[in-house]
Amino acid sequence: MLAVVALAFTSCKKNNEQKEGIRFSGVTEAFVVTDLDEDRAYISSNGNTNTFFEANDQIMVYNLNSEDATLTNYGIYWTDKPGHKVDWYYSSGTVINHNPVETNLFAFYPAEIVNNARLWEGENEAMFEIVDHQEYRKYGGSVVLPKTTLAMAARDTVANGVDEKEFQFRNIMGGLWLRLTYSQSRTITSIEYEDNTFFITGRVHLKIDKVDPTVLTNLLNNYGKPGNDVAIANYVSEAGYYVDDANAALKGKTITLNCGENGVKLNPTTPENFMITLRPLALYGGCKITFNFTEGEPLVYSYAGGTPTQRMIMPNTLRKMTRNLSAL
Repeated sequence: MLAVVALAFTSCKKNNEQKEGIRFSGVTEAFVVTDLDEDRAYISSNGNTNTFFEANDQIMVYNLNSEDATLTNYGIYWTDKPGHKVDWYYSSGTVINHNPVETNLFAFYPAEIVNNARLWEGENEAMFEIVDHQEYRKYGGSVVLPKTTLAMAARDTVANGVDEKEFQFRNIMGGLWLRLTYSQSRTITSIEYEDNTFFITGRVHLKIDKVDPTVLTNLLNNYGKPGNDVAIANYVSEAGYYVDDANAALKGKTITLNCGENGVKLNPTTPENFMITLRPLALYGGCKITFNFTEGEPLVYSYAGGTPTQRMIMPNTLRKMTRNLSAL
């Protein structure tokens, strides 16, 4: 439901003068990985599944006023180094200094997918676009989640300002981690994930002063439990959540992972990794996955194994699935 994923349509100004505007640092959290076939969970220690910032990443920081949205301001910040903990430098926005704090501070990653067009007229409403296409990629030799797809958020209601502030970013999204082999050499050009139940793409509208990453995560992690549906409904109503199908991010149930011009060649012995970022609650009702190849017909695989709560995507969780496609 609450796919809190979006950021800004502004560019970075990366020069030496901008570094004087350092305001704070940000720290990521490690993914929990669950094997869909063994129902076994563990904290990831693998470099390709840990959460980290990359050089030139951007975040959006809001200085929110819950009583009067016209007093809310935002700034876009960038980092020049990769890592689990990085420093952020001011780039652009409606404010350089976030002092004093109005009601609370809210930081969102990545900034590139946020639209602030309704920030003041919509009572602190921001729009976040979840698009229907992702790009397969490697970072440091390992397959990682597609660029600008993993949403992270941090909130602070106590700080007097962001100077020297360390934001603890929480992963709002999760993902599907596919490990694939084939009995003979075959090249995948794209993978289409289609959810059986929920819309997983679109433009998400939220009142960001009502968003709390900790509360949101707890509600989603308890999805399906008695009484929790009422709590989620109340949260959705208060946060002003809804999804439209404007622009490129059409409201839909399918995301395509494009595997590049040359595709990715599968082999019989060593699994190739593929990662697709998904919003919370995806996979709850199962899914259909279509594998497209450079040669031959596509392969369509339907999956609804385990219970809904065992397989559904949760914040900060990767669901790992290992398959020999020639055996499907």
